[in-house]
Amino acid sequence: IQPGMTRVVQAAGRVIRRPDDRGAIVLVCRRFLQNELQSYLPASWVPTPTSRPWEELAEFFSAEEESAAAASQGPRPS
Repeated sequence: IQPGMTRVVQAAGRVIRRPDDRGAIVLVCRRFLQNELQSYLPASWVPTPTSRPWEELAEFFSAEEESAAAASQGPRPS
């Protein structure tokens, strides 16, 4: 189990390289919810079971696009 879980964590580390990067790490297998496997993952990774992963990913990235678009427009006059 150890070598495989090390590879999972290493692969996830490739998603976000810089402080301003934003990404999602999706582990699509119920086994990752097991305590035995959770112990190999960083404590900051909070498992979030979902029945609609693709919709939640779309919401995550569309919120990022909206935020980036607002930031690129600069401050709004009052």
